[in-house]
Amino acid sequence: MIERKKAGQFRNLWKTYDEQIANFVNGEVLVQRCWEPAVKDVKGRGHDVEYATCSDFHINWMHATSIPVQAAERENIEEIYRALDWFLGGSYAAELAVLRGYTGSRMDLGLEYAKAAGWPADKVAAVEANIVKVKTKFLNPNYWIGGAPDDLAAHDAEMARFRNA
Repeated sequence: MIERKKAGQFRNLWKTYDEQIANFVNGEVLVQRCWEPAVKDVKGRGHDVEYATCSDFHINWMHATSIPVQAAERENIEEIYRALDWFLGGSYAAELAVLRGYTGSRMDLGLEYAKAAGWPADKVAAVEANIVKVKTKFLNPNYWIGGAPDDLAAHDAEMARFRNA
């Protein structure tokens, strides 16, 4: 990678959402590993970009939800459960699919919600497309590649060597 870096193959290792956008909008990169909402944003600006599903792997990305014990002291457990129910429900899944291209935990409920709420056909189609996209990713036998390597310290050391080369 250091040899390819010196040959000019790598533009940057982005740190922010805005850097991802700028890489595409400025025409400085053709391919980058980035967040799906960045691709949607760039497409919305009229650029011809696509978010691709890798044929050899897809990085596992998830959020876990927990309730801290201190919540009992605040006496708002019922509000917390209502929020969790919303995050697990159809409204959130549908909105997330259309707005960011991301998936919710129950996209079937998202599609049901969008149809029941009378969403326009293009938004319902976006939810349906999201469901197909996720099913395609899950079909990949190497889908569950964790977000961090097994030996994170060695990985960080090698990345530092790459950045400093």
